[in-house]
Amino acid sequence: KGGAAADVIIGGTLSDTLTGGAGNDTFHLVGHANNFIYDTITDATNGDILLAANAGTETSLGKLTLSAAAGFSDYLDVAAAGAGNTNGVWANFVYGGNTYITLDLSAGASFVAGTDLVIELAGVKDLAGTTFAGANSITLDVDGA
Repeated sequence: KGGAAADVIIGGTLSDTLTGGAGNDTFHLVGHANNFIYDTITDATNGDILLAANAGTETSLGKLTLSAAAGFSDYLDVAAAGAGNTNGVWANFVYGGNTYITLDLSAGASFVAGTDLVIELAGVKDLAGTTFAGANSITLDVDGA
């Protein structure tokens, strides 16, 4: 848990609840053992940074929208369908009332637990102003401005 200043926060190997507090915080993304273990940021704000392992010149699929019948794993697989092992591929989606950001770092045609990354931002966030391409870190803009 962060404090009143800018903090660096690293989740562990389990599902961690991360709270940055005031200031522009940096959250290090880590891989987890399966698709349903991921960290949750409870208070993502404009200016917070998500940092991941560098994978070339990252690109972005943008916001994914699937049919109402799609499950969480379906979203993860679509987000990770490219060859992210050369150049990582960011994507984001809303599922079950929360926002998820993924980074495809594998050559697999589906989400590879332990290699590909996913993090949950509590609540529905408008990430339209967030720039996802070109770097292994992104600075969040969670209100679309």
